[in-house]
Amino acid sequence: MAAPLKRFGCAILGLTALGFAVYLVVTVPMARFGLLAIVLGILLSRIGAWWQLRRAVTAFRQAPGSSGRDLLIVYSASPHWQEYIESTWLRKWDKRAVALNRSEPDWQRRPEVKLWKQLARDNERSPVAIVVPLRGRPEIFRFHAAFKDFKHGKRSTLEGMERELESALARSSPGGA
Repeated sequence: MAAPLKRFGCAILGLTALGFAVYLVVTVPMARFGLLAIVLGILLSRIGAWWQLRRAVTAFRQAPGSSGRDLLIVYSASPHWQEYIESTWLRKWDKRAVALNRSEPDWQRRPEVKLWKQLARDNERSPVAIVVPLRGRPEIFRFHAAFKDFKHGKRSTLEGMERELESALARSSPGGA
């Protein structure tokens, strides 16, 4: 119940801000320039973010050992997921995955770090899997909460996320849907 109420409050706040902006543009001619500057700033910021993501994808694709690969798995040496990732995921997706273990020395110098940093949130950086299709935006799967449940004997969250990842990989492959 709280989420719809929160969205409603955000919508009301947004409409109020839009109404105030329209009021200013109509009544104060100089406000038009301010509004134009804000819109241009937002547009340029979005273009910059898109450009950085494209550069990160290119760096991933051109990295040594990444040729033809469309999956980046980022993890650390945690007892909660390292063994599972290395014995299950990396064996299963060996031909398509690039592994980035954040516990290895000099991991920050690897080219795929740019892609990971572009897409991962600061508060939940690993483990994640990033599907990098030939066309379109990369898709990130955040597994931290799923492995937390897995640690407590609840496999369903992890298995569900793995199915979603499999589906994204099927769409990403040239013969996929």
